Amino acid sequence: MAEAVQGRAAFQVLVLPYRQTEGGLLYALFRRLDGAYWQGVAGGGKAGETPLQAARREAAEEASLGGDFEFIELDVQATIPVVSVTGEFTWGRRFW
Repeated sequence: MAEAVQGRAAFQVLVLPYRQTEGGLLYALFRRLDGAYWQGVAGGGKAGETPLQAARREAAEEASLGGDFEFIELDVQATIPVVSVTGEFTWGRRFW
C-alpha cells in the first residue's frame, strides 16, 4: 500500500447503508452540496486505520450511523488516479 501523507492513508472507502423492508432493500444515498450529485458515505482512511475502521468512522461522522451495525466488506476494488480527482499528485513521493 502507498505511504500515508499528513495522517491520511492512500485509500478511500464507500459505504452504502441499507435496510431490509417488506418491498426489498432500501438504500440511503446522500446529495452532496458541493457537487449536486448523489453518493453513498465516502471518505479517506487515516494513517493506521484499516478500511473497515475507516468505513465505520465515516458512517458515524457523515450519517450519524454510530453503534454496532453489521458491515459487509465486498470483494471489490477500483483504482482511479488521484490526479483525476484532485488535479495534482497528492499521495507522497512519485515512483516514476
